[in-house]
Amino acid sequence: MKICYYLCDQAKTRKSRGIWVYTNELMSSLVKLNSCELSALTSVDGPKINGVENVVLPVKTGSIPGRLIMDHIHPYLMPDADLYHYPKGFMPYFRTPKAPH
Repeated sequence: MKICYYLCDQAKTRKSRGIWVYTNELMSSLVKLNSCELSALTSVDGPKINGVENVVLPVKTGSIPGRLIMDHIHPYLMPDADLYHYPKGFMPYFRTPKAPH
């Protein structure tokens, strides 16, 4: 099973530390199980997880404009997967999901 995570909306700051710990622990545990293929869509200033195929977009999403733009165009850039996971619960506005989210 292929699982793709959307991480452009996460930063390693005190404000989002809880969601970052959740994401890091979940993905690290899945890497250790070695039972699925993991990928993550992230930004230049976003998190990277060891053992996960990190698709790094050449933009910074730490600013409000960069984040808003990326949040709504990222579905066109996502790697193919069976399941898409948004740890922060975001769903894109302009595109209807074609796979489970």
